[in-house]
Amino acid sequence: MRTGLIKFIGIIFLSCINGLQAQSLRSFLGPDVAHMGLMDWGYEVVVPAQYRSIRPVGMYRAAGLGFWVTNEKDQQGLLDSKGKEIIPVKYDKLHFWSGSAKNWKTAPLVLFAKNQLWGAINPKNGEVIVQPQFKKIYGVDKGLVKRKK
Repeated sequence: MRTGLIKFIGIIFLSCINGLQAQSLRSFLGPDVAHMGLMDWGYEVVVPAQYRSIRPVGMYRAAGLGFWVTNEKDQQGLLDSKGKEIIPVKYDKLHFWSGSAKNWKTAPLVLFAKNQLWGAINPKNGEVIVQPQFKKIYGVDKGLVKRKK
């Protein structure tokens, strides 16, 4: 019984370590001490220090997606896990819709604001699904937008 418990704890521990290493890039502070970029675990720069902030996308929100980025104008965008821009850094605000990812063709959904109007983007390919036309989007379910005009 005790040996089984120790093996179980060991498996969980190794799974956690592997999960932490799954992110192939990490952020770094550039030489100007004002901008951030991304480098790999071998300290090779993948994305030069050009963003005011870089934050990893939470694993519980959208596994496999990379980093939220913000530029000097406070515009936001999304990079994939390899540092490639998926959603251009031009939106006033971005956030994941808090509903279930399976409600929109099994992909997570990013809501975005541009000029105080909201729309929706597929973060897997950057395709705008709903043009910015609503004051607020409360959610999306089976292709229908619950919104406030």
